[in-house]
Amino acid sequence: MASKVVAIRSGTRRFAMAPLFLSTVMPVTAFAQAAPESQPQTNAGTDQIEGDILVTARRRAERITDVPIAVTALGGEDLTERNVTKFDDLAKQAPGLVLQPSSLGSAVPGFTIRSQRQYYPYMTIDHSVSIYFADVVQARPAGINSTLFDLSSVQVLKGPQGTLFGRNTTGGAIVATPQAPTRNFEGYLRGTLGNYDLRALEGVINVPVTSWLSVRGGGKITRRDGYDYNIFDGTRLNDEHSNTWRFSAAIDLGAFTNTLVLNGLDVNERGISTKEILLRPGSTATTAYPTSTAVFDQIQQLPFHTVDSNLKPNATKLNTFGLSNIAAYDLGGVTIKNIFGYRAVDSDIAADYDGSPFPTSETELITNSKQISNELQILGTSFGGHLDWIGGFYYFRESGVEHQLGTQTGVIRVTGGDIVNRSYAFFAQGSLKLPFYEKLTLTAGIRQNFDDRHYAADASNYADGSCRLTDAAGAILNPCLYLNNASFNKLTYTLSAEWKPVDNLLIYVTHRRGYRTGGFNFSAVTPAGFTPFRPEIVSDYEAGAKYSWRLAGRPAYVSIAAYTDHYSDIQRNQATSIGGTIVSTIVNAADAQIKGGEFEAHFEPADGLGLSVFYAYSHAKYNSWIASGADLSPSYFSGAPEHQVGGNIDYEKSLGDHVGRAGFNISAFYQSFYYFGDDNYTPGVGYRPQQKIAARTLVDGRIRLNEIAGTGFSVAIFVKNLFNEKYYTGGVDLAPTLGYTGVQLGAPRTYGLETTFKF
Repeated sequence: MASKVVAIRSGTRRFAMAPLFLSTVMPVTAFAQAAPESQPQTNAGTDQIEGDILVTARRRAERITDVPIAVTALGGEDLTERNVTKFDDLAKQAPGLVLQPSSLGSAVPGFTIRSQRQYYPYMTIDHSVSIYFADVVQARPAGINSTLFDLSSVQVLKGPQGTLFGRNTTGGAIVATPQAPTRNFEGYLRGTLGNYDLRALEGVINVPVTSWLSVRGGGKITRRDGYDYNIFDGTRLNDEHSNTWRFSAAIDLGAFTNTLVLNGLDVNERGISTKEILLRPGSTATTAYPTSTAVFDQIQQLPFHTVDSNLKPNATKLNTFGLSNIAAYDLGGVTIKNIFGYRAVDSDIAADYDGSPFPTSETELITNSKQISNELQILGTSFGGHLDWIGGFYYFRESGVEHQLGTQTGVIRVTGGDIVNRSYAFFAQGSLKLPFYEKLTLTAGIRQNFDDRHYAADASNYADGSCRLTDAAGAILNPCLYLNNASFNKLTYTLSAEWKPVDNLLIYVTHRRGYRTGGFNFSAVTPAGFTPFRPEIVSDYEAGAKYSWRLAGRPAYVSIAAYTDHYSDIQRNQATSIGGTIVSTIVNAADAQIKGGEFEAHFEPADGLGLSVFYAYSHAKYNSWIASGADLSPSYFSGAPEHQVGGNIDYEKSLGDHVGRAGFNISAFYQSFYYFGDDNYTPGVGYRPQQKIAARTLVDGRIRLNEIAGTGFSVAIFVKNLFNEKYYTGGVDLAPTLGYTGVQLGAPRTYGLETTFKF
């Protein structure tokens, strides 16, 4: 959209572009109190251009042109008008961000930022990219796709977040902020109908209970038939059947504020579809099932969105509950802030890895986990406003029981056990504007991290319950339990220099050290297999510039960043035989170098017309990776396309109070090829073509008529994947071992009609 700063004056609206899409000059921080509609929003400083946006990349509200790292942010209205209803859609709007489903499908998404990704779905390992909702980290990504409704903003932070954010990540962080309760009685009701029998109903109501208490509640119900037809049992896979809700309460007593957010999700779906695209002659799969070759040939003749899979019925069941409470007390120049978080995840998700009607390789992961976290911050400004500083303590604990039922050629084996992950850290950061040269600001931050991991593993054969765990000599353990404990600690830091030669121009250099803790191989059955893998370290160097100005009297914005990362002790997935079973294990590859950059530009060449473009380049190369004596260093980084290009055109025009405001949005996104597995190269053979995901271009569109006849009614027609491009999103490749490759299918063209009533 031509992003908007809205001020109501005698029933009319004025529009201005907000760089990076955010639709307000209010801080994009969790639970910031929205400005009352009776008060037009104004510029907050002499050098602030109307439409400037504020982000919280450094845990305080700052203009995006003052933050010395690459950030992409989208406001609530833009999420709607760009058809961003899932994180898959967000990846088409943020340069450098890639979303690839995990081996369990889109219910457990995997995120890549700047070529760094880890989509191993187990609790014994952390992710390269962390997701934050209402300022609380979502340690397990299961279910987060259903959180994108009634949001204030989503921010994508690029590069290591090793100082101020709760969980250390090497690739970046995604921060989703729910819409805060306001002091106005307001709300909306939205209904959607579309192809594949899409039916969705979403509603929110905001009530100012007293002068100091406001509450906001809402929910969304979604039903949709699956994109893919399964001839095995006549069902449709890749469907949607979810219910999600949220309740927020905000207290504002002046010096003291407190905001509570509760949310829940229930999912009961048929599950992810997988299609077999390769079957190796003479492999275990063909030997175990002699008719598998003939069936494979038949699968290749099926239409693209038709599969033949023995996936169990109702393969995706998921329930989550989350709580976030943020309390802040302003002591006058110093603020004490506490962020408490809780999240529970109960999930039972199955996948047919091979994508055939035979039980060659299936999995079912059952997780019951709970996390609790608390972050205490003390922040303020000193020396006449020249020094902004923040310090504090962070604690996180995750515990649960996780088991996987893995089927290989008809034999079911159980792996898993009790898992406890603990983390705590002390941190401090300050930004000093030099008194003798105020155009230059120096920032330094430091964080000491401590992580403990505990894994009480049990493993058995499903048929008779016999133990699969052995000691170093190969003897079966009795009792069938292997206790694993490991501790890690690292110092991470941030250094930056920020120069503002003129107002609204920032030139910066930043150096960061990021860390991702080590862990255990979930599927191990021997002492050697349980040897913990080490933490990985990223040393990041970034230089960039951001500039906002007026072009022909209209706001414009441009941002450019270049970076290089030295990446050591990289944690990588590798197929290994453990106890006679082919499993995915984690090893520490030696090191690598990642070089790249991002460019974003947004401007408004005419009234009501907004244009934006972006480009991201990321080239990752292993310096060395030796596994079992084999040189795997030519491998591509998985889930990491080298090029991304995108753009948006949004136009809106008033047709008069008796008609409404008409507009449209067109967005296009291109992504170059990538490989979906870490071990995508075989020495002496070459790259595995079955793992290669081809380049794709996706076009989305939306036509809207808002405030019809001066009322709160709006109507829109939307389409995703306009040209119905057929593409894969990920898969599982066990061709060298079991003899097959199964891939997951991207969504076809979808369209629908959406009606909204705001009050």
